[in-house]
Amino acid sequence: QGLYIEKLGNLKKTNDALDLLITKGKEEFIRFMLSSLPVFPPQYVEIKRVNAGLIEVDDEKADELETGKNVCALSQAYV
Repeated sequence: QGLYIEKLGNLKKTNDALDLLITKGKEEFIRFMLSSLPVFPPQYVEIKRVNAGLIEVDDEKADELETGKNVCALSQAYV
């Protein structure tokens, strides 16, 4: 993990979302952010439930979920 910092003045010049918030307002900022969310793999909800301890899966299912997540993440790397 690392620490990423930048001066607010520089962010205002280079960050599209922040520029929208400042120039067009909250509603346009929210629309932009929601339209920019990535598509999550179908297993994402199940993975989150497993990670939160809400459901338990056997080792085979855990391997399947882990592989699926990694394959989906890798497929987005070259888009």
